[in-house]
Amino acid sequence: MIKAIKIGILIIFSLLLASCFTQMVYPPMVKDGASEQKRKTDSFECKTLAIDFKNKHMGGGAPSFGVYGLAGHKSRSNSATDAANEYYIECMEVRGYKLVPDAENKQSN
Repeated sequence: MIKAIKIGILIIFSLLLASCFTQMVYPPMVKDGASEQKRKTDSFECKTLAIDFKNKHMGGGAPSFGVYGLAGHKSRSNSATDAANEYYIECMEVRGYKLVPDAENKQSN
């Protein structure tokens, strides 16, 4: 009975850890004179590069088993996602795009 409770708690804890992964974020960006098609093409290329960057930053391999292995994998994944999010913005900035200010972005929604 006690073993079943421990296993249940471990499963719940593992699910909670797994649910806290950072997501890729692609903020709205604009470039004077760029058509919507050009923006979509540049964004797609930068997203592809950012995802590739994230995968390389993760180092490959499967997460270790157990709570500590999952926590370590989550930490590496979140770090890689944060770096990839920054990479996307830098990729777009190199192409001449600028972040849409928050106030302007909220008005368009």
